[in-house]
Amino acid sequence: MIRLQSQIIVSKEKESLLYKLQELALNEDALIYSIIKDGNFLVSDALEAIQKAYISNEKRVILVLGADNFSEVVQNKLLKIIEEPPSNKEFILIFPTKSMILPTIRSRLPVTQYESNKEDIELPFDIDKLDMNILYEFMQNHKRVDIEDAKKLLQKITIEAIKSDRYNIDDKTLKQIKNLYLALDRGTVAEFALNTLLLNLLKQKVSKKG
Repeated sequence: MIRLQSQIIVSKEKESLLYKLQELALNEDALIYSIIKDGNFLVSDALEAIQKAYISNEKRVILVLGADNFSEVVQNKLLKIIEEPPSNKEFILIFPTKSMILPTIRSRLPVTQYESNKEDIELPFDIDKLDMNILYEFMQNHKRVDIEDAKKLLQKITIEAIKSDRYNIDDKTLKQIKNLYLALDRGTVAEFALNTLLLNLLKQKVSKKG
């Protein structure tokens, strides 16, 4: 079971794991600051995380750092801040494999294995290109979606929107998404939940520069 505390999580599902951690943060009134990279976690990323850790905040702040590769240099750069984090700050590091973790890092944080155990679901559209026409076509093709499939689609759409640079996904938006999950459990029509999510995302869409 994933908890919101300093730890190393071994998983190749960085995005779905980040979404799970963000849900937990909402429930526990904590803040998440994340640096999730496809490819290498850079020294500049480590320095940014360290800088963020020293920003004072009354709320508990969890810094989530994940990548496909953490070099020894990067891990050593993070060692001191992990060993002695500032007040109200905790670190969650997401590694794809245990073998990548340096012994010095592993000795300072508990290690947890994470797998979502959920079948991945593909979106029939590019989240970056979402507009009213795509929304309408998607809803036409999902008029009779069941509750469980609707939940999977909600999660997939949210994860893709978080990964994209085209949407302002803030705590308020995440709370709205959480409420849609709760509404589904209470019997809300699945199409209504999906339509609401997509309309909210369109409101949060950022105009592409250049």
